[in-house]
Amino acid sequence: MPVIDATVGGVSANSYETHAEANTYFGNRIPISPPWVASGEEAYLITATRLLNNMAQPLKTFFPAMGGDPAYYRVRRQWTGFPATPAQKLAWPRIGMFDANNNPLDIAIAGNTVAAATVISTGATPHRQATGASILIFNDASSVPSINGTWTITVIDATHFSIPLAVTTAGTGAQFSFIPQDLKDAEAEFAGQLLGGDRSLDNSVIVQGLNSVRAGSVALGFNKGIIPQVVPDAVLNAMPQSWLTDELYILANQSVFEIGSTDPTSAANVKGW
Repeated sequence: MPVIDATVGGVSANSYETHAEANTYFGNRIPISPPWVASGEEAYLITATRLLNNMAQPLKTFFPAMGGDPAYYRVRRQWTGFPATPAQKLAWPRIGMFDANNNPLDIAIAGNTVAAATVISTGATPHRQATGASILIFNDASSVPSINGTWTITVIDATHFSIPLAVTTAGTGAQFSFIPQDLKDAEAEFAGQLLGGDRSLDNSVIVQGLNSVRAGSVALGFNKGIIPQVVPDAVLNAMPQSWLTDELYILANQSVFEIGSTDPTSAANVKGW
């Protein structure tokens, strides 16, 4: 049985949430079939994370001209923002992201104190965390020892929390981020749908798109312009739409004119792409 590693920003992380967190999600959701069970569904959570994580990379699919329609590229949706650190295995935590209420998902740290359990201040910005939350601190270059890393926090007030680290030299200028609840819910929902069938497998009818049927000698026609939707709408809709780019359809072999050309219609100044 695979083992979940939900370390926030971890170098070996394979899930955005623990099995217990997924259990909480399904405890508040209408029942699914087959039913979600309290243990043993780790592979579905890991697979859901892997498929969501794929959206960190652009994917452009070419569709040739067919039936009078021009050739075009389909560019799938992908995450906006950037990974918080270069060492993390998964796409999240990310910087430059906001929740549904436009609160930032990466927060500046104003400073941390000299203490057996250093106290971290976020200045005038509320940290919006609860005791027991797991966060990733990064970009600290002044605290001794460094506060960079994954920590379970203890909340003091709306702008202060502590981490279990003895600090001898106070620091300033770091950041922290975390895995937002909407992403955890999306992963759980995706895992539940994978439990009912592996959406990542190609299906010839879905991939090719049935577009004609002939009764005599039973002939089938397929449109290759249809590709499977691996990530279901229920999962995409569980997250703020600002987290994802738009899906794009771009005509192939478009003409690009060089700026400053004296004759933009000249063949020498037209480039196809």
